[in-house]
Amino acid sequence: MSNKLLHYSIPGILVGGGDVHVEVVEKYAGRGWPLVAADGGADHLLEAGLEPDVIVGDLDSLANPGHWRSDQLLPIREQNTTDFEKCLYSVEAPLLLATGFTGSRFDHSLAALHVMHKYVRSHRVVLISGDDLCMAFDGNLSLDLSVGSRFSVYPLNKTVFVSSTGLKYPLDGLRLESGGMIGTSNQVVHEKIQVTVESGAYCVILPIDKLDSILNQFI
Repeated sequence: MSNKLLHYSIPGILVGGGDVHVEVVEKYAGRGWPLVAADGGADHLLEAGLEPDVIVGDLDSLANPGHWRSDQLLPIREQNTTDFEKCLYSVEAPLLLATGFTGSRFDHSLAALHVMHKYVRSHRVVLISGDDLCMAFDGNLSLDLSVGSRFSVYPLNKTVFVSSTGLKYPLDGLRLESGGMIGTSNQVVHEKIQVTVESGAYCVILPIDKLDSILNQFI
């Protein structure tokens, strides 16, 4: 499915049924960002006293389906994709902040990375997982980050790097690939980070305390 059903001119928040970072959701919902719940994610919002604008998914995980208005429900019955992917192919926004799609279920976390890779060219997503944030890229990258920040790079497929600046361990000429070399636990040594890529897609994983800085650079 390729047609977007929900169009937002401002960033949106996606909330899944896994481990939700409630403080992050409350902060950015307080700025007026629309809330899109993925199925049982609506129950997390209800517990936090927040109201989703829309609930997307097959709706089989809602604790009390009758609680919600019909105009809040966007049922999608196909079973070939996760609720996270259903949200992505249904929502168009400048940026999507996603939480509740990883956590204690390791298979859910792997599925979330799969979806990030699949939509890397069409969506700008910041995925929150525990104390980290994750973003997927398939091209060059430029970021401003404080010196000393942890900066991990994980290849989503075979990724060939041309060069990097601002990192303790340069990525110059590296070929990163799952099962081969990866790039966890690098460190920022200059405030301006630049990464040049020949080919491939990769995730950048940062501490969650960098969230405001990252969002300000991509909105």
